Amino acid sequence: MLSSNGNRVNLNSASERELTQLPRIGADKARRIVHYQAIRRGFRDWVDFAAAVGISEEDVEATQTQAWIGPFTDWPHTQADRPGSGHSPATQKVRCVRRMEILIPIVFYALLFVVIWLLRRAARADMDQWHGGRR
Repeated sequence: MLSSNGNRVNLNSASERELTQLPRIGADKARRIVHYQAIRRGFRDWVDFAAAVGISEEDVEATQTQAWIGPFTDWPHTQADRPGSGHSPATQKVRCVRRMEILIPIVFYALLFVVIWLLRRAARADMDQWHGGRR
């Protein structure tokens, strides 16, 4: 990715494909970096980049010569990088996790309500049978 900083890659806007061109960055690390970009909305500095999972000091030192930390821009960066939905897989995963964080408690309380309602209904039926239909 050509940038205003020469031929160096902007770590805050690089795609997985661009990141794999950097030294010591393979497909797995590139995927983690893009995921970290999406969650944290980019890297503030090299220390923040080093905090990404699986990035060692040696990776940072090797990467600093060919990359820079520029302004964050939302993914995707080019038409070729865009999947059908217009968002990276990392961003889609984050959104899915957020939806699940909302849905799980809702489903839990709905099921709890149904179980309590059924138990109360069964208890009422037992009372009716015990009292011979009278309350």
